[in-house]
Amino acid sequence: MSEAAQRTLPALDVEGEIKLALDSKKAFEGNTVAQKNERNRVREVPADMVVNATLAAIAKHGADGKPGTNVYQIASSMANPLLYVDLTRSFYEHFKSSPCLDSKGRTIYVPDMKYFNSMEDFCSNLLRDAYRHFGLTDMTNQNGNINSLKLDNLCKKLVEHAKYLANLYEPYTFYDGR
Repeated sequence: MSEAAQRTLPALDVEGEIKLALDSKKAFEGNTVAQKNERNRVREVPADMVVNATLAAIAKHGADGKPGTNVYQIASSMANPLLYVDLTRSFYEHFKSSPCLDSKGRTIYVPDMKYFNSMEDFCSNLLRDAYRHFGLTDMTNQNGNINSLKLDNLCKKLVEHAKYLANLYEPYTFYDGR
């Protein structure tokens, strides 16, 4: 590869990005954040989206081997903000009009987005859905069936994992400041 072509390839400072993410996380700790609201604007983009977009751009333009500058904006516009309710409504309308099919050719139903006022509401709804999915009707497991107890523990572990992920992305979804 020529020296000119080498200079045009973008450099990704992974250590710098990680430091920035950790510094941002520390800045959010202890701050009171607004509850998730469907009218909030989509302003922050999770790091994995930025990394995926960066890798896609590198793959697309790096394969060409042609020097040049390509600029990408990976965020939403402040002049024309995208609201969560509009974004999720667009997802719902897309999958409603162009549904995905499972391996047997049946339509995969995608429900409209639910919004929650608190982490407790989110977790209880998730646990209720997990119980329903696994056929557990009695959340207290009064019958003591060993399989029911195993499924109950599995449901609780799934909810804890989802809660961990929700807490991880909380700064991107709940923080209403800039």
